[in-house]
Amino acid sequence: MVENLDAIEGAEARKGKGNQQEHQEDRPSSVGSVLSESSSISLSAGSSTSSESGDKDLEELEETMFIISRLRSRLDEFFPINDQGPEPTMLFHDDLSRHNILVDGKGVLTGVVNWECVSFLPLWIACQLPSVLQGNPLDEEPIKSKYQHDENGEVVELYWEHLENYELTQLPHIFLEEMEKLQPWWVEIFESSQQQRDFDLRSRIVGTLS
Repeated sequence: MVENLDAIEGAEARKGKGNQQEHQEDRPSSVGSVLSESSSISLSAGSSTSSESGDKDLEELEETMFIISRLRSRLDEFFPINDQGPEPTMLFHDDLSRHNILVDGKGVLTGVVNWECVSFLPLWIACQLPSVLQGNPLDEEPIKSKYQHDENGEVVELYWEHLENYELTQLPHIFLEEMEKLQPWWVEIFESSQQQRDFDLRSRIVGTLS
């Protein structure tokens, strides 16, 4: 019998502004004009609440533009131009969660579903831990007796949540050990491209703010 794998399942805070006076020259000049124009609109409304809200929005806009400027200035450091031809790519399933992995009654893999949104991506982003291995890190194994129990003597749900997080913390190490045996080139790319994935994550976070 084939069933969904139920045992396991799978940011970074926004970077601060830093010293604004020191890096003022790095900010795009367009921010100043946007600030002035938006401030005039807020003042003409005649509402202190609207003005305060507008000032906050403008401050966030200024911060976002500053971060974008800093990221762009370091783009070539993380993604140097490759003159040796097209960048290698590989087929990447971006949702290898427990809902899409099928196993039999003995836990043997029988299939992977939901391939409709897969893409061919550069190796630096394709060689990452699957979502089924991602979770909230917990290095210490939870002790069942230390958790509350209900009137029937059953341990509370929080214990199982912590146990799952603990198991998810251990599984990536096992996964990488097996990949080292099966596909050592994959592990090499995974370890050498972490900074590129971090840069990509920061860019995505900034994109949600703009």
